[in-house]
Amino acid sequence: MNRKGFIFWDILIGLSLMGFIVLMCFPILASGGKIYRSTKIHSETNYLGEYIFERLNSHDDYCEMILRRLKEGDELSFEDLEDYYLDRYDCKLVSCGDNPYLLEIELRIYSKKENESCVEFKGSIPK
Repeated sequence: MNRKGFIFWDILIGLSLMGFIVLMCFPILASGGKIYRSTKIHSETNYLGEYIFERLNSHDDYCEMILRRLKEGDELSFEDLEDYYLDRYDCKLVSCGDNPYLLEIELRIYSKKENESCVEFKGSIPK
């Protein structure tokens, strides 16, 4: 039995099948990376929103100044964050509502990447 040339064709068919499988799996892997990035941004913005509201409720010196300026009706940036978050996100605080006992605040977190949207949080802090 003469088997000359069969190894070449076996390798060629094997490589073409592997290439076809890789081409079929590439979009799945690419979309997995995109989903990971959007999930990371979502979890970081949720963390920032909770962190900022907890900081505002703590009434430290920086937050007292922010709350005082919010009572006047200004839109402010919350900039007392770690550099990691300051490089990635802009946090804006806006006073909304007119409650005599609570300061109603809307927090907007913008990603500094242009293609990302704004995340909004609403909450109340005792006056």
